[in-house]
Amino acid sequence: MRLKFGSINTIVVSSPEIAQKILQKHDNAFPGRLKTAATQVLSRHDITVSCLPVGGKWRILRKICREQMFSAQRLDSSRVLRREKVDKLLDYVNECCVNGRVVDIGEAAFVTSLNLISNTLFSVDFAEYKTGSSQELKGIIHGLMSVIGRFNLADYIPILGVFDPQGIKRESEFYMRKLIEIFDGIIDEREKSTAKKNDLLEALMEISDGNQSDQFSRNDMKHLLLIPSSWSFLLRQKDEDELEINNYTISKNSVILINIWATGRDSRTWPNPNSFEPERFLNGEIDVKGHNFELIPFGAGKRICPGLPLAHRMVHLMVASLIQEFDWELEPGLKSKEMDMNEKFGLSLQKAVPLRAVPNKQ
Repeated sequence: MRLKFGSINTIVVSSPEIAQKILQKHDNAFPGRLKTAATQVLSRHDITVSCLPVGGKWRILRKICREQMFSAQRLDSSRVLRREKVDKLLDYVNECCVNGRVVDIGEAAFVTSLNLISNTLFSVDFAEYKTGSSQELKGIIHGLMSVIGRFNLADYIPILGVFDPQGIKRESEFYMRKLIEIFDGIIDEREKSTAKKNDLLEALMEISDGNQSDQFSRNDMKHLLLIPSSWSFLLRQKDEDELEINNYTISKNSVILINIWATGRDSRTWPNPNSFEPERFLNGEIDVKGHNFELIPFGAGKRICPGLPLAHRMVHLMVASLIQEFDWELEPGLKSKEMDMNEKFGLSLQKAVPLRAVPNKQ
């Protein structure tokens, strides 16, 4: 599907076959992502690995992600940490069980994942389950994810960029400055400390102080630490040449929106695509690791989400632990057939109405 958003040619891809050709066969022809008002604040688009076009800088940062943060060796060594964070989740749910309180499943999973990542990065927790606790950083992360994923008319009609009519640039800069200030404070404290810690920040500081210091600055370090998320569209931008795929000419600088939400619900691949049928994967060959384009929540090709190995371990552990330890009921007054299954758009898809359930000890 070809659309004209303002001054930008936009092509929406909902076919797994075409997605494979773009992300795999012709990957080099789509090296970058659309520069948006939200991603360009504080020069983020020119520094962050998720925004940089494929090139020398991108390869350096991507290698650091692969070898220092998400390597099999590092993930295996952090098994105890993952278990510790899930145990804290289970303690919180058990407390809710004892006191008869409902659990916001998505929020509890978010706090658990955020603290796992923050401990992997900095050896500290960033959030608490209880609403009375300090939630500043959690609010900043939520705000940043929301504003970056929001559609901004000024991205497609450049003349509006000066006026920022939706306030997205201002809001994004506010959250980004807050987050960078927090990172600066953590890095300053670490530089003053003589104690060594086994986390990503320690590894990045060694790289920054070592032979690669001319290629890896403190600014690179802070932006590399920004937590990425997957979302319902993969955005790519065509380079300066035209390209023909399946007799369709893609003009230069066109933006490609790969609709992974639609490919993951294609009835040609998935019978009853809107039904919850986890057993469909028991004997199937399709997985989420970027090889089967019918289901690519983490993307595919060179720009596949580097955090996939961590997410794959963590999601299974969290879901299995919650199901094994507790029986679950919907919150009082809500029937399964009345559940609102709509989603709200953002950097990652979330339920429009959060899933809230009552845990009961098995």
